[in-house]
Amino acid sequence: MLRDVHVNIAEFEMLLDRQADINACDSNNNTPLHLASLNGHHQCIELLLDRQADINACDSNNNTPLHLASLNGHHQCIEILLDRQANSTAHNDTHHTALHLAARQGHRQCVALLLDRQADIDTRSRNNNTLLHLASMEGHPQCIELLLDRQADSTARNDTHHTALHLAARHGHRQCVALLLDRQADINARDRINNTLLHLASMEGHHQCIELLLDRQADVDARNDLNATPLHDASAKDHRQCVALLLDRQADINACDSNHKSPLHLASLKGHHQCIALLLDRQADINAHHSNGNTALHLASLKGRNQCIAVLVDHGADINAQNVSNTTPLHLASRYGNYDCVVVLLDRQANVNAQNVSNTTPLHLASRYSLHRFVELLLDRQADVNARDSNNNTPLHLASYHQCVATLLDHGADKSLLNVRVSLPLSLLVFASISREWHQHNSH
Repeated sequence: MLRDVHVNIAEFEMLLDRQADINACDSNNNTPLHLASLNGHHQCIELLLDRQADINACDSNNNTPLHLASLNGHHQCIEILLDRQANSTAHNDTHHTALHLAARQGHRQCVALLLDRQADIDTRSRNNNTLLHLASMEGHPQCIELLLDRQADSTARNDTHHTALHLAARHGHRQCVALLLDRQADINARDRINNTLLHLASMEGHHQCIELLLDRQADVDARNDLNATPLHDASAKDHRQCVALLLDRQADINACDSNHKSPLHLASLKGHHQCIALLLDRQADINAHHSNGNTALHLASLKGRNQCIAVLVDHGADINAQNVSNTTPLHLASRYGNYDCVVVLLDRQANVNAQNVSNTTPLHLASRYSLHRFVELLLDRQADVNARDSNNNTPLHLASYHQCVATLLDHGADKSLLNVRVSLPLSLLVFASISREWHQHNSH
């Protein structure tokens, strides 16, 4: 009956007169008073309390009737419960009081009522969120205004060192951001890892908040603990509208983070080809190297981002760029099994016989890691079947998969070449075969 929208009070009172258990619990430990409070049946609440219902009974989540009335915004029920001395400081399992729930849900009238009855405006929930944090996170400007009028602390920090303004920006609540700023909240506030409001809005793609913050003179090139700017965050998440807006406001397109990665590097690493095109159209440095010498094309090849590779090369990226170990994008695509990327690179004239600091070619890598399709493809594109690395190994020395060996031999691999250990390729293959048989025998 109490779960219904409408309750026949006469029938309910008759049921109570028949000595029904006033504090009986359902499977969730809800008493009749919980259900009446949850559904806003204020007359039923009065009848239950007149018959000594437990006003502070807890359900399976440690919610009291006051919690549930506050959660659903039933201010008449709240008023009755408070008049009957309900405990307004009780915390549920998530350490929320009734006031926290009212603020989180945006029930302004309920928040005002609870505060008028001396509920603590500075009370903290789990994660050390204040009422202002919760109202800002959920986007309730009327509650925010009320709380600020009642002297809520807009500088309070939660466990992640966020203020209410941080949470409003992170969740994209532009009206709340504007209101907090109008009430002197700090636009330059930093969280635990030194993110500004602009970082948080950029990583979540809230372009309207970004525009507001920039209009209020937020630092477009602010750095966090990773030395990343808001443009890094927007590029890494493929928020192209935000990227364009930040660039329109003079963000440094080639800013480098603590790993010397630019926004273009991050977009390439994450596979955001449309963002890459936008950054390149705005004159991003296409061949910039990060800390180990990789360019954006290296990173796209490493991660198998063939669409990104096409965009980068079509915009003039150095297809044979070398990192600190002289590794090219083709080496990385071949080593990590990114077949489509190898095709794209070869179609755009990547050097099939490029050598790194160990004189290793892409064919060496494909042979060593038993990537038969890659071996075939590279050989079809004129890879040197007898290329020597710094240990004088040919691809045949490194091959252990029979199909790779057969393909290399079919393409003229020289079985007589010695490496620095004075070993023939086929002697290495025999040794590898014997070793495998020995390991298989001893594993049984």
